[in-house]
Amino acid sequence: MQAKEKILNEAVKLFAAQGFAETGTDEIVRKSGVAKGLLFYHYKSKEGLLSAAVAQAWEVIRQSCDVDTDEKVPKRALRTLIKQMIRSLEKDRNYWKVYLAVLMNNGLSQKLHVELKNPSDAYFDTVKALFKEMGKKNPPRWALSFDIHFKGISAGYLTDPGAFPLDEARQMMVDMFTR
Repeated sequence: MQAKEKILNEAVKLFAAQGFAETGTDEIVRKSGVAKGLLFYHYKSKEGLLSAAVAQAWEVIRQSCDVDTDEKVPKRALRTLIKQMIRSLEKDRNYWKVYLAVLMNNGLSQKLHVELKNPSDAYFDTVKALFKEMGKKNPPRWALSFDIHFKGISAGYLTDPGAFPLDEARQMMVDMFTR
């Protein structure tokens, strides 16, 4: 793994665990095992590093929402989407935490000068189209309900992963939205 990746990976872990303000560059370089100058060479500043972490987190979130909508069975596509999103929440928890923390901190997001998107932007149109294909009345309302449920699951899991029944939540969404 290259120094740039090591720095970013450790920064994401620390930002997710401690928060941006509480994480120092000395700690990031110590945990990543690289020279401090490399952090500033690759990212220019701690804010630049957070901006890179947010960009990477958005890519992780977006990829978790990629599903083959040309599949002949829209319910199967929706089940696949739910499973991928829940799996990403579990596997990529630190990226989700960092992204949502910055999304919810207007001052920090403005300071970073990054365009933040609501995570539901990555899947809303897809689920709306799938609900339409499934013959649901008012697909936008179904998509909104899906979004509300997923945000609740995300908040519950990211707040206390050890106590949150992620598998049960995934199955609840599959049952609720693919019937």
